[in-house]
Amino acid sequence: MGLHEYKPIKVAINAISAKVGGGVTGFQFLFPKLGEINCSDEIIVILSPNQKTLRNIIPPHFTVRFAFSGSKHLPLRFIYEQLVLPFLLFRWGVDLLYSAGNITSLLAPCKVFLLVENASPYSNLTLPLRWVDRLRMALLKMAGYLSMRRANAVRFVSENSCNIFSDKYKFLQDKSIVISHGFSRLSGKQQMYQNDDHFILTVASVAPHKNIETL
Repeated sequence: MGLHEYKPIKVAINAISAKVGGGVTGFQFLFPKLGEINCSDEIIVILSPNQKTLRNIIPPHFTVRFAFSGSKHLPLRFIYEQLVLPFLLFRWGVDLLYSAGNITSLLAPCKVFLLVENASPYSNLTLPLRWVDRLRMALLKMAGYLSMRRANAVRFVSENSCNIFSDKYKFLQDKSIVISHGFSRLSGKQQMYQNDDHFILTVASVAPHKNIETL
């Protein structure tokens, strides 16, 4: 197919997993920049009604489709993504699904591009988690593994993360790609440090799986 014979495609971005933290920040950078690209592809963004932060920054020429409001609960979100969303993707005529949050729709009737950025379920650290949290991590690990096998391509945000997963799951070696997160320059009042200052900065929340104690 020649350069002038490009056929526009329909892309669906499943963002319902982005509730807090880095998941939201990633889309806050992605949506505006994606909206600046001059192309004829149609972009559909899938959100839940309570994701007002993301809803307010989506470019006006994108189409927004709302999932059910209970998608903040992992079991309900999983049922929606596995049983309801594949049917909707087929009805909308989607050609490519971009899934965040380590999990995608296993029965998606289109190609799948999966973002894997949460390595917590695959960590070998012994964490002081409650039994319900351990069960949740086990389910996330299983769902993530199946999603990585289903995906046509898997995005990691660092070479280190990509290498860790590719060494563990050999099937990823032929379909992994590293695309780092974007950044914005600091604005406003900034503290300047001298060359002889020594400090460690972490912007992670204080939670067991963030490994703050070891840091």
